[in-house]
Amino acid sequence: MGLTAVAHHSIAGFDITKPITLTGVITKVQLINPHSILYIDVKKNGQIENWALEGSAPSQLQRSGVKDHLTVGTELIATGFRLKPVYASNWISSTFSGWNKSSAESSQAIDAVKANRIFLAGDLRIGNDIYHFGNGLKFNP
Repeated sequence: MGLTAVAHHSIAGFDITKPITLTGVITKVQLINPHSILYIDVKKNGQIENWALEGSAPSQLQRSGVKDHLTVGTELIATGFRLKPVYASNWISSTFSGWNKSSAESSQAIDAVKANRIFLAGDLRIGNDIYHFGNGLKFNP
């Protein structure tokens, strides 16, 4: 199996030994197949970092009830796993397969790759509600 296929069809490209939690504000929402991507601003040491959160397809997000809550300016907490650095260069081509070229080459996507701020999100906490967003980590009940 090639690198692109591994990154797209499994979580092998993500470091599942080191789960992380991010708190941030949505800056951009891309609900396009095969993966939805949220960009969030995370405050760290007084600086703002923009992260790309990879999630499920829009139809799955609709079924989980989260799709209507994914709007710019919404604060959220996300659980998941960071992309392993070795996979960063292929993330755009594997994640954005089937997307239009402008989405894949957006400045936010390219910046996320350069800084390796790519995150396989699982559950999102928005307000008091928890929603399933992707194949990453789930919040403990």
